Amino acid sequence: IDVAKAFYDKNLTSTRGYKLYADALLAANRGAEALEVAQQVIDMNSGDAAGHEKRGRALLILDRVEEGVEELRKAATLDPTKSEYQLQLGIGLDKLGRYDEAALKFQAALKGAPDDPNIHVYLGMSRRNQGELEEAKKYLDKAIELDPQNGRAFFELGLLYNVEQSQGKRSQGDAEQALLKAVQKSPNESKYWYALGEIYRLEAQPEKAIKAYRQALDLDPPFLKATSKLGLLYVDAKRYDDAEALLIPAVRRDGKVAINYLYLGVIYAAKGQKSAAIDNFETFLKLAPRNDPDIRRARAAIAELKRR
Repeated sequence: IDVAKAFYDKNLTSTRGYKLYADALLAANRGAEALEVAQQVIDMNSGDAAGHEKRGRALLILDRVEEGVEELRKAATLDPTKSEYQLQLGIGLDKLGRYDEAALKFQAALKGAPDDPNIHVYLGMSRRNQGELEEAKKYLDKAIELDPQNGRAFFELGLLYNVEQSQGKRSQGDAEQALLKAVQKSPNESKYWYALGEIYRLEAQPEKAIKAYRQALDLDPPFLKATSKLGLLYVDAKRYDDAEALLIPAVRRDGKVAINYLYLGVIYAAKGQKSAAIDNFETFLKLAPRNDPDIRRARAAIAELKRR
């Protein structure tokens, strides 16, 4: 970022510096800054496809997905030969759940860059989302063949194996092995560690799950899902002090995550702090969706605490 910024500062009349700087910011997930720089490119030349592509990617980072897709569509229309633009448009469409259209864009990208492992990864992900598991595996295997160090390919393969295992089509352990490779190839990707923690939790390996969730949380605080799952495992292990130390800051950061109040209620009930337990169970009931399976548990806990 520093090198790109220096080049940008010295070349204010050329869009090249703006694009390099925007790319560096996008690589660091600094969406707001990248958006500003990309807009400067468009202000200099409204027909600059790269400017629209970078603005679209920045909007995706900021979770302004609909806007991002429109910008990426502009880029792909302005320069339909650019495989990267088709790929990014597919990524945006996938985020919107428009899997069929996303797959078409990934296929268009593949025509222009048949040996790009990342396009194969996204096609595999897209086919998996469409339920075409055998086809998905072919693309992911090809991605790994093209780039054996591609952590994202192993991550998507692990998710695929998990789906197949739930359908009785694959033995236990394959998803774990794929996700282990994902974190080995890309050790700084928090969502890979979280997915590995989920596999360990489902396989009843709580200590390994705790370590994986902890790694996800350390890499990307405050990782809300990892925080909640880690709190659950601490509660199950009766490590109440660890769970409380984790969950109290979590509810201060985001007071709308219902499940954290349920776990706090369990902690305080176990510690004999009945009033605090009831308060947290009641907060959970206020925030939880109507079909939450833990509602009955919380109501039963409140009734028992009041009976005592």
